[in-house]
Amino acid sequence: MSILVDGCEPFSEDLWKEIRINKLTFLGVKLCSRCKVKDYPSAFSAWIIAVDLLSGDSESVTMVPTINQDTAIAGSEPTETLMKFRSDKVLRPTRKQQGRVYFGQNLVCPDSQNQMKEKTIKVGDPIYVIKMVSTCVDAAA
Repeated sequence: MSILVDGCEPFSEDLWKEIRINKLTFLGVKLCSRCKVKDYPSAFSAWIIAVDLLSGDSESVTMVPTINQDTAIAGSEPTETLMKFRSDKVLRPTRKQQGRVYFGQNLVCPDSQNQMKEKTIKVGDPIYVIKMVSTCVDAAA
């Protein structure tokens, strides 16, 4: 599942260590490196629910890494542009370089193992940031 958030600074999720949505706690375990086209069959697509935290509006969009949605031809974008400001070279210059582009955060929900009745998040649920790191260098990747 992917969650797109609005109502905060761009890429602020990079710094989130712990958040709460509804009654569920999510732990930020590492920055998410962008998928490469070769990792997926050509029919792969991921649904992302866009959530505006201020208004509750949402829309569904389909994204396939580097596949032109009009021509179905693989290209270098958006990875080429993201490399300029979302690469490990830029975000984590003092760490080992792996040529990765980061976009988002991988989260785990330890509450999903509990016998809670309500394990649902929905469009419009506010997100509360409980713990943060100070810079991307401090975030796990």
